[in-house]
Amino acid sequence: MFETLSTTDLFLRIFGLYCLATGLGAVVQPDYFERLMRELQASQMHRLTAGFLAFLVGVIILSVHRYDVGWTGVLVAVIGWMALIKGLVFLSFPKGLVWAASRIETRSSLLRFAGLAVMVIGAGLFWLGYNG
Repeated sequence: MFETLSTTDLFLRIFGLYCLATGLGAVVQPDYFERLMRELQASQMHRLTAGFLAFLVGVIILSVHRYDVGWTGVLVAVIGWMALIKGLVFLSFPKGLVWAASRIETRSSLLRFAGLAVMVIGAGLFWLGYNG
């Protein structure tokens, strides 16, 4: 009933569930994600908080995870580095981030397609967390 869970499997399951939930949200309510992008562009506090959280997630992953345990371990480490770099960009270059975000087109059909893609990635990560 109880299994020994590696940090790699744990992180893959968490990332998978996060991607599944976020992707489903983008498919079901793309207008919500459009508003979210506008609020992130408008609020310095939202950018600071998002940057801090992304940086923190990256630091935690890279601090507690061993990435010499196969290709799934390397995948988790890459996700950790991506989170850390995303946090640094949010914290260090907020004006550049707003400029780049203003260039991204946020149509409902595009957000739904992106949501489906994120759900597929999430399902794959979640599956790897159990079978990787």
